Amino acid sequence: MKQRVYFEHLSCSHCAMKIEEKLEKRKLFPEVAVSFATGVILVESDHPVSEGELAAMQKICDDIEPGVILSLQKPGTAPTSGAVPDSGHGHSYEEHDACGCGDDHSHGEHDACGCGHDHGHGEHDACGCGHDHGHGEHDACGCGHDHGHGEHDACGCGHDHGHGEHDACGCGHDHGHHEEAAVEVSEQAARKLAARPGTQTLRFTGLSCSHCAMKIEERLEKSGRFEAVSVSFATGTILIRSPRALDFEDLAFVQQVCDDIEPGVQVSLAEAGPSKKAAPSEEREEKRPLWPLLLAVVLAVAGMVGEHLATATAVLWIADGLLVAACALACYDVWYKGVTGIFKKRVDENLLVTVAVIASFFLGEFGEAAMVALLFKISLYLEDRAVGATRKSLNAITNIQPETAAVAGPDGQVTETPAEQVQVGDEIVIRPSDRVPLDCVILSGSTAVDKSAITGESLPVNAAEGDALPSGAINLSGLVRAKVTSPLEESTAARIIKLVEESAAQKSKSQKFITRFAAIYTPVILLCALLVAILPPLIGLGSWNHWIYTALVFVVSACPCALVISIPLGFYAGIGAASKRGVLIKGGKHIENLAKLTDAVFDKTGTLTDGKLQVTEVKALADLGEGEVLAYSALAEQYSNHPISRSIVAQCPQLPGEKLLSVEEIAGKGVRAQLEGRELLCGSARLLRDAGVVVPEGIEANVLLAIGGQCKGYVAVGDQVRPDSRETMSQLKTLGVRTAMLTGDSAKVAAKVAGQLGLDDYRADLLPQDKVDGLLSLKGEGKTVAFVGDGINDAPVLAASDVGVAMGFGTDAAIEAADVVLVSGKPSSLPGAVKLSRRVMNLIKFNIAFALIVKFLVIGLSLFGLSTIWMAVFADVGVTVLSVLNVTRLLLGGKKQ
Repeated sequence: MKQRVYFEHLSCSHCAMKIEEKLEKRKLFPEVAVSFATGVILVESDHPVSEGELAAMQKICDDIEPGVILSLQKPGTAPTSGAVPDSGHGHSYEEHDACGCGDDHSHGEHDACGCGHDHGHGEHDACGCGHDHGHGEHDACGCGHDHGHGEHDACGCGHDHGHGEHDACGCGHDHGHHEEAAVEVSEQAARKLAARPGTQTLRFTGLSCSHCAMKIEERLEKSGRFEAVSVSFATGTILIRSPRALDFEDLAFVQQVCDDIEPGVQVSLAEAGPSKKAAPSEEREEKRPLWPLLLAVVLAVAGMVGEHLATATAVLWIADGLLVAACALACYDVWYKGVTGIFKKRVDENLLVTVAVIASFFLGEFGEAAMVALLFKISLYLEDRAVGATRKSLNAITNIQPETAAVAGPDGQVTETPAEQVQVGDEIVIRPSDRVPLDCVILSGSTAVDKSAITGESLPVNAAEGDALPSGAINLSGLVRAKVTSPLEESTAARIIKLVEESAAQKSKSQKFITRFAAIYTPVILLCALLVAILPPLIGLGSWNHWIYTALVFVVSACPCALVISIPLGFYAGIGAASKRGVLIKGGKHIENLAKLTDAVFDKTGTLTDGKLQVTEVKALADLGEGEVLAYSALAEQYSNHPISRSIVAQCPQLPGEKLLSVEEIAGKGVRAQLEGRELLCGSARLLRDAGVVVPEGIEANVLLAIGGQCKGYVAVGDQVRPDSRETMSQLKTLGVRTAMLTGDSAKVAAKVAGQLGLDDYRADLLPQDKVDGLLSLKGEGKTVAFVGDGINDAPVLAASDVGVAMGFGTDAAIEAADVVLVSGKPSSLPGAVKLSRRVMNLIKFNIAFALIVKFLVIGLSLFGLSTIWMAVFADVGVTVLSVLNVTRLLLGGKKQ
């Protein structure tokens, strides 16, 4: 089963990855996963983590990141608002210090640091990294470990940004730092935020760099203000977990961090509800003028026509001038980013295209330069639109909960009240066409309800007095009054939104691979470009102009954007598409496992069957009648809450007059009760045998009765197979998935259900703790096994499976342990989830193959003079656009797969 180890004072996601790798190599546990965002190390172990194992883990952390503290207990306190917590590392601040970190380091005069570990900064240093290093004069840094920064140095990461004097940044895109960043956060927004303790969702716009999103997350994590922070570039959200209500200063601080890293980013509260309006920044982005790009196209066309028709040198010069003007008008910002990136020792697509355009000018290829500039800019525009459209589609999935509820007061007056202020027990009015704001039970009225946003079921269901309504459902017809049964943060819609949004933080193996691949791909291609530009002309294989031009094709093809953007977006689109079908998948890695699923193992009661138990047979074996067997069984079971016990009691309202002296419930076996002068046993055959009672052969009933050491009879209790269970098994077999069942019922009952459903295998007579062993016995080498359960006693076996699938929103323990939640509570949702996961993986694999084939094809053709720089531009941003559009297909279509 999975065990949790909590860590504190780790402010570097790269070090978290190193700790995970070292723990895996040490093989202390079969499986290890370090979550930097949540401060948890999840280990697979068949026993609780021992002190020795914890000490070994602590030693590994100390070797990689001194100061990290591991604990088996979750840290219980959080810093107060606006304060930087005392981490125990102590650091002093000199004049003009500006630090937002959390560990031991001293800052010199005019220091400006946003990092997190023991290091001293020299005069005018500006560091945005993260680890123990001393900064010397004129050093230049952009990474994370022992090294120095020079005067006014401030970066070395990923994308263009200009830093003002005394700035301190370690991120990546085009942005400038100012002495005082403008933070515009409304007091009203801050009050709304303060009313929502727990995990808060903020939404951002104006951020076009996934690398900068990562830097924002790291900076917020290092600040020490919050328990955990997760920034999702794919959805444009920032998840902040805090045990206290966030205040105005917290919201302003988040905006300040975004301004430091990427000026122009706007942070706001995530609005809920179907009528959500676009944020002002989104509206401004949609209305951004296109005339500069259109004018550049006109100038480029005129210039190319002029070049083609020119008969005089003056006309040719004019045509070339038009082409240069077109390039400048289209890509002036790209050039700025590329040139400033040189001083920051950063290589990105802006620098690569800048080099290609300028080199084309020097080679006299003005038309080629204009084509490269225009295609690049047009592709960037299309890419932004495609990513924006995908984000809107994904956000629409989580906009299922209204912000307000119509609360009926004692005087009958109805007032619109913020949903977070509505209390359990309040009476609300739900009008036709309204979404249900909170989980509730109908007090009066009847209606038809659309639950498709919650369960994925498109057919409306009728609801009347006494029926429960989940938040997020839509009232289609009648006006109803209902009583609220859960607060906003615990409502069905809120839990779905939380699971969907937090799933973005769970990275798949494919995402991790692409991150490592991208780090190698770009420098290798650039090295090849340098060799292509120099070696062939040196050995007389062609002119310098030809091979430099060929090298430029390599240069433009060196950016891996199509892979870096489309793959995580593909996983999240798959998660979004699944949620529309009533299936919540908690991360990309679980999509991978579902896609390669080989075996599906099911619990029986409440999963394959409806769970509505009833007595099907009563048999007397000795001197009692059948009615007495049932009556004494009900007498023994009357204090148990087990479903079988309650079904027996419900069948026998008249109990014997004898008084029970004591009752003991034995988990997984039954009940031992004491009557006057004799012992009463009621439960499984194992309970009777353990007490020395002889059980007749051939009895396969659920409940046997023994009085005074003699078996008196038995009661058979059963439930009905779900209507969709057989079809589910058939669909899974069509997909090549083997099916099996684990149950605590008798072998006779299990064999009957297995035969009805056509299961490949089953295990019967299992105690709750035996189900884990039963699952492991079904697993073989190379198999990927899912376990599907309804949540009752299923948390251990859910955690032990490759894919844990919980049926419905049952117990919190089951949902926590599960990797997938079937919100509808129907097993028939599983085959659709498997098919969707396979489709996601096929799309992602296609995007990877498509991007690499196009890039290498263009590079290969360039060696024979058959490709141009503008083709390389298509191999870069053009392929990115097509890959993103390919991913958006997952979000199209109906709710059925």
